[in-house]
Amino acid sequence: MTSPRLLSAAVLLLLAALPVYAQSPAGAGSSSAFPSFIVRAGGLVADFGSNIRLDRDGGSGTDINFEDDLGFTKWRTVWFIDGQWRMTDRHRLYASFVEVKRDAQKLNISRPITVGDTTFQIGSNVQAFIDNSYLAFDYGFALVKNQKADIVATIGISSVKVHTGFGIQLQSTTGGSISRSLTSDAEDRVIFPVPGVQFAFKPGKVVAITGYTRFIKATLEGITESSWDGRAGVELPLGRHLGFGAAYYWNRVSEEGSKDTLKGKLKYNFNGPQFYGLVHF
Repeated sequence: MTSPRLLSAAVLLLLAALPVYAQSPAGAGSSSAFPSFIVRAGGLVADFGSNIRLDRDGGSGTDINFEDDLGFTKWRTVWFIDGQWRMTDRHRLYASFVEVKRDAQKLNISRPITVGDTTFQIGSNVQAFIDNSYLAFDYGFALVKNQKADIVATIGISSVKVHTGFGIQLQSTTGGSISRSLTSDAEDRVIFPVPGVQFAFKPGKVVAITGYTRFIKATLEGITESSWDGRAGVELPLGRHLGFGAAYYWNRVSEEGSKDTLKGKLKYNFNGPQFYGLVHF
């Protein structure tokens, strides 16, 4: 399934909750002061760090840092969407999606770089890309629920997709993105369960402190995967059903092992401030 279809599925799941909630008696979704349904969308000013090694049969590739070795920019704005539905006092549903596409071209590389079966020699002009998407669906059960606090244990499924490629620069790409069909190409998607915690606190009548954290480390299909993501911030109402939020977000993923779609090691992280609008009911 492609990233746009995954994003559409996440949005449709969230929007499907609206008519259900609208037909419920007032206040039926929750006995707390928190909204029963929230959709957030906005931008993340992200600081990136990406490292990869793609191995060949019978040998190891070069450990590559995308920022230091290939000139990828460290900072970039990324769009995201997420949402939550408090179905009852105790039961919750969550969904989130973020996608990152990055590319760069490096003139006159200063050392040989081996990517899979291809070696780029000193002085080569190399172009590269790395695309990531992160889609998650979670179910939660409230451990604490009252007018001031909502603390929820969650378990869900996350889908992490990584697509990367390298090639000799044949022509300048100034003003446009690099092709996603380069000579050395690897694409992998891993789907795994992730436990976590969601929280919301209301120290006063207006400001809400919200966030979550999730973590997993496991070996699936020959790949050892670890994933840790989370967010913590504050939200303010701008009207009856609208609001504004600011938070700090982090996402760290590592994969290492060997299977048909990935042989080698990948580590990437991005983190930074989020600013977003929200719709709540």
